[in-house]
Amino acid sequence: MYTCLIIIITDWHVVFKVQSGIPTPDAHDLWESEDIYLSLNENIPQARSLIGTFPGHYKSSWLSQWESLKVSKVGYKSVHML
Repeated sequence: MYTCLIIIITDWHVVFKVQSGIPTPDAHDLWESEDIYLSLNENIPQARSLIGTFPGHYKSSWLSQWESLKVSKVGYKSVHML
């Protein structure tokens, strides 16, 4: 089973995605930490795909600029694949 959490901002860009079965980094630590994980796999297009098979989490550096981006809508999608 494959599960991921995705947060999408401005023109519906994926900015955060976690997958089950990926032990490190811990999803909570990835979300909370800007010191260690300002971004993760940001230069790998497959990492932000909603249906891809990239074996890792994704965090955009846009999250560290959240306030300045003036986000007006946030979408959430949970994808379950067997």
